[in-house]
Amino acid sequence: PTLTLADRVDSNKQSITLSQWLTAFSIYHYIYAQRHLARSPQLIAYAHLIRSLADRGAQWNKYDTHFRQLRHTSPSMQWDVPHMQLYVDALNSTAGDNRAPKPSLSTKNPAPRNNQNIPRGYCFRYHSPTGHCFSSKCPFKHACPHCSGPHKAFNCPKKEHAVVANPRQR
Repeated sequence: PTLTLADRVDSNKQSITLSQWLTAFSIYHYIYAQRHLARSPQLIAYAHLIRSLADRGAQWNKYDTHFRQLRHTSPSMQWDVPHMQLYVDALNSTAGDNRAPKPSLSTKNPAPRNNQNIPRGYCFRYHSPTGHCFSSKCPFKHACPHCSGPHKAFNCPKKEHAVVANPRQR
């Protein structure tokens, strides 16, 4: 019996979910660890990196695909050392960006403490003090909910209505 692997580009190929990826990667990890037991912790760290990219709404599948392509040409690359350019690209990618923007007051992901005053209909990512919304088709408002100005709510010049970026700072 012979096993042949072929690189084919299939235009009908559908993206896999994170859950499907984690299942497949667990199987790969099991097989890989049979020969490279010392590298098993690296694979666990890599799976954690992919999961954290997915949790941040980044294009984790893009990172994984490109990382594995690089690793194929350079097998000495360590699994547990993130490739910074790929990481940044996955976080900031807008080409074919199919990530749904995170609205405020989401029932799945409640707003963090410093954005609890962002009303429904305004972009949660845009109003995050450290975040940005990279979606060109974002259905949520990118304006101050207090004065309709072109700035984030926590930067509102009308201080009495502004959302405090860090309520612990005085």
